[in-house]
Amino acid sequence: MAFLKTASMAIAFLLELCMIFALGYYGFYIGSDILWKLILTITLPAVAIGLWGYFAAPKSAHRLQRPYLPIFKLVLYITTAFLLYKIGVHHYPFILASAAILSESLAWALHQ
Repeated sequence: MAFLKTASMAIAFLLELCMIFALGYYGFYIGSDILWKLILTITLPAVAIGLWGYFAAPKSAHRLQRPYLPIFKLVLYITTAFLLYKIGVHHYPFILASAAILSESLAWALHQ
C-alpha cells in the first residue's frame, strides 16, 4: 500500500509539471508578439502555481478538503487540456485529462 501511495504522489507531481508546462506553451502560442509571448508564458503558469499553492499544496493553511480538493485539481487539469485542444494540439489534452482523472481517482481510493 505504501508503494501505491508513493507512486500516486509521483504521478500527481508529474501531472502538475505537465500542467505548468502546457500552460506556458499555451501562453507562448497565443501571444501576438514576443513581449506578449513572454508575459503570457510566465503569467499563466504563475497563476496556476499560485492557485495550486494556496488551495492544493499539502502544507497550505487554506488547503481545500475533500470533496472540493479533487474537484479543484480536476478543474485546473481539464481547463489546461481544453486550452491545449483549443490551439490545435489534439492528442495530449486527452492524455492529460485521462491521466488526471485516473490519478485523482487513485488518490481518492488511497485517501490521500
